[in-house]
Amino acid sequence: MPDKKTAKQIRHRYALIVGTTHSTTLGNQTITDISDPISGRDFSVQLIWELQGKDQIAAPYMIQITAGKVDPLNSADIERRLGNSQTSSNYPISSTLIRRIPFEKITDASRQVLIQNNTFYSQNNIPLVHELDSEKLQTPKKPGRPFDRSDSFYLEVAKRYKEAKSLGGSVARKPAKYIQGFVMDEIQHLPNKNQLVQIRKWVAEARKRGYLPTAERS
Repeated sequence: MPDKKTAKQIRHRYALIVGTTHSTTLGNQTITDISDPISGRDFSVQLIWELQGKDQIAAPYMIQITAGKVDPLNSADIERRLGNSQTSSNYPISSTLIRRIPFEKITDASRQVLIQNNTFYSQNNIPLVHELDSEKLQTPKKPGRPFDRSDSFYLEVAKRYKEAKSLGGSVARKPAKYIQGFVMDEIQHLPNKNQLVQIRKWVAEARKRGYLPTAERS
């Protein structure tokens, strides 16, 4: 039986190694170095960001993959700009390679580098060609409030739950539906199909905190 390390290596034998993410003086672009441990080849992934959507949140709109490491002073880059493709990084970018690139990880790294870079430039009054506000670069948050609430909130949920049970009939069989009428302000941002699910989670948390008997079910 192979040891854990060997098994992990087998599972991730196709994984690419993500290296350093560099910012540029443009303010909306980063370049991430990646390498293929199987072939030993290096590649670069360049992300270009812009403000998108009605909320004008920054997100990548262009991805460029280059064979070799992108560097203005890199000899291979200079050769290519001069029209000589016979360089040390003269190898193809295949569909298999593209599938192996961890774009989510690279996007997160790019976001953090842009925030740090643009904040530094802004604090030092250094202009950028395409400056993106740090707040616009933050990871978009899902609408809604935190799941964790105060004890008084869960006491209220427990109170309404007990009321539903005491009423009997269909109300007692579906206490979440009864509670819905009292917490609509808390769940109106959710799709209808998710509102009762959220209420059941609150009931479970109220039970966990000892406000409802553990034997009861919602």
